[in-house]
Amino acid sequence: MRVVQINSSDTGGAARAALRLHAGMLMQGVDSRFLVKNKNAEDSPVTKIPYHEYRRGLSRYLRTRWDWRRQRHLQSGRKTSTFFSECRSDFRPAHFEEILRDVDIQHLHWTPWLIDWPTILPWMVSRAPIVWTLHDMNVLQGIWHYTPAENDFTPRLKRLDQQTLERKRAVLSALPTSRLVFVAPSRWLYDSLKERDHTSRFLCKCIPYGIDTATFAPIDKYQARAALGLPRDKKIVGFACESVADPRKGGQLLQQALLGIEDADLVRVSVGTSAIEASERHIALGRLDSDEKLALFYSSLDLFAVPSLQDNLPNTVLESMACGTPCVGFDVGGLPDMIRPGHTGFLAPVGDVQALSAQISKAVSDCGQLEVYGANCREVALNEYTLELQAKRYIDLYQQLLSEGS
Repeated sequence: MRVVQINSSDTGGAARAALRLHAGMLMQGVDSRFLVKNKNAEDSPVTKIPYHEYRRGLSRYLRTRWDWRRQRHLQSGRKTSTFFSECRSDFRPAHFEEILRDVDIQHLHWTPWLIDWPTILPWMVSRAPIVWTLHDMNVLQGIWHYTPAENDFTPRLKRLDQQTLERKRAVLSALPTSRLVFVAPSRWLYDSLKERDHTSRFLCKCIPYGIDTATFAPIDKYQARAALGLPRDKKIVGFACESVADPRKGGQLLQQALLGIEDADLVRVSVGTSAIEASERHIALGRLDSDEKLALFYSSLDLFAVPSLQDNLPNTVLESMACGTPCVGFDVGGLPDMIRPGHTGFLAPVGDVQALSAQISKAVSDCGQLEVYGANCREVALNEYTLELQAKRYIDLYQQLLSEGS
């Protein structure tokens, strides 16, 4: 069985999840390749999709400049807080012709500015079945990757959003249902798939992400703190995302919640680009460039916080649980799949800063309970979120598609 995983980039949360699946496939003996539009890490096990090599120098500069000016025009000169993309791209079937030759399964992941819906999707479906794992809401909506804030909309973006959604519906309505399967990592996204008229006609599956439980494993808390230069005698609440300032990830809400806790021994430690100045109660570790360092980070914590206002099935929660660290967050998206009150962590109503503050205060005040929850987290990770289990579920799906096609 030859499988090709396709993602726009080799960096970011979706890429991490997709690359882990790719690794799980290789461990199961599947012939899996990973294709990207943008290859950022020289040592990453991916292949860059060849694209208009003749476009160089002035031509490339002018195209980039035109894209930038159009983006600013759509946004009326201001930056939106929610990421958006269109369903058109400069790529065409010819760019994929050679690298998708003799492929049995085409597995799409996060594909903005890569898959041109009207031309590439019908062509792909005619060649081999497609499995499409959704890492956010973009397939379900027009241009937005999550539900946008009200002030993100401009009249131009509203029109583009509606036009894009209509185009997506038209493309999907023309595809045979037997050749495309949507996969949601979380039950929340699975339910959303079943509710939309343009996706519910296709087979939809819920397959959670997998995690390398050998790399992400419990490490002695005080050894981990010593390795990262963190205080030994503090109560540490951790937070991690690509950009700590991303409003969807709720970093500012976590800061407010921690300020409401009168405990001089409570410290916040963040991973990612931070817009919050370091202080006695906030330690910014910056970017950690390896899974081994991330495992040290999670193991050093008393509690890991995920104050997202919208989220699918965050890698960070799985990583923390595999390291035996309980989690706290809002009851939103795919978080309840993993954070189970009374068992693996604590949940607060969405956006309720006082409730989040109370849950954090309650958690860090009972070390015995955190120890029990931490053991539960590790057990859940081993039983439900291993790479082997994720790969097996996808292999079963691939085989189902191929047997039905034959």
